Amino acid sequence: MKDSVFIVLRDGSGMVQTLFPCNKETEEIIKSIPLESSVCVTGTVQKRPEDAVNPKMKTGEIEIKEIGRASCRERV
Repeated sequence: MKDSVFIVLRDGSGMVQTLFPCNKETEEIIKSIPLESSVCVTGTVQKRPEDAVNPKMKTGEIEIKEIGRASCRERV
């Protein structure tokens, strides 16, 4: 079983990967979020482990460790 699942958040400054603990409820919530949705995530920015660094991303050396719950605002 996976330890975590992730989504990539994007704003005007770039993209960053956000990690969530892997459990059935979290996976279902993440899968239900439509592409290009507005989301709110509470977490901590942390340095990625050496083997997870992504040199292709401007923010490839960091990630957000989710400590709250992600929420999604439906498109209007």
